Amino acid sequence: MSLATIILWQPAVGNNDVIAPLQDLGGAGNLTITTNVGPQNALAYPVAPQTMPKGPYYMGGANPNNVARTVLITSSDDLSGVDFTVTGLGSAVDGDGNPTGPLNQPISDTVTGPNNDNVETTVIFKRVDSISVDGAVTNVSAGLGTTGITTYIFPDYDRRAWYASCSVQVLGTSSIEYTAYQSLNKPSYPGANSGNFVPFIGGEIPAFEVATSMTAATDNQITKLDFPIASLWLSIAETDPLTANSLIFTFLQQGIK
Repeated sequence: MSLATIILWQPAVGNNDVIAPLQDLGGAGNLTITTNVGPQNALAYPVAPQTMPKGPYYMGGANPNNVARTVLITSSDDLSGVDFTVTGLGSAVDGDGNPTGPLNQPISDTVTGPNNDNVETTVIFKRVDSISVDGAVTNVSAGLGTTGITTYIFPDYDRRAWYASCSVQVLGTSSIEYTAYQSLNKPSYPGANSGNFVPFIGGEIPAFEVATSMTAATDNQITKLDFPIASLWLSIAETDPLTANSLIFTFLQQGIK
């Protein structure tokens, strides 16, 4: 039996308005956001359609929503006197870009507005519920940030035989850097109670690089996983936000049930 998960990381460039379209606001208030509207806002941005077909053994298909990433706020005007507060579900991150807590926790991050450029949150968001400002703003939009992680993949480690591998395909340019991480713990996260492991309660789960070839990598890589693990994810940073940086992360598991 085979089990595959494919996650797409979309570039920040060209997606700087997918959360909040270009708009003005005459005073303090909330920007109009175009994702996560209504009570069924279970997934994070972006809302772009899947680009690869689902198969019978795919967990979620090639889903661009399976990421948690920063929010990029852009304006051609001087908004440096205005504070922007992004609120949703997500986590702060450590120096490696890995979450320091569960991705499903309510969290807010306040940043000073841009001045004919863009600014970015430090928190990564799985879901964005609102973006508020404390003053008037013009020509402002919000979109995909340049750093984040794929959401956790939970392999089926309860098998009599374990064969697993993962790959990263970098699309477009090499102005993107990623590291694949693995852990024998599961985070306190929806669905993490399945299987034999108790979720890791508290701060960040212990993270270990999958392979040297997938540590601070910038090109296509593939590697095998030598032993069963409880969770797997990719930490991603676009080193040049002005170029189209995207990648596809694939995890493939085979083995006897």
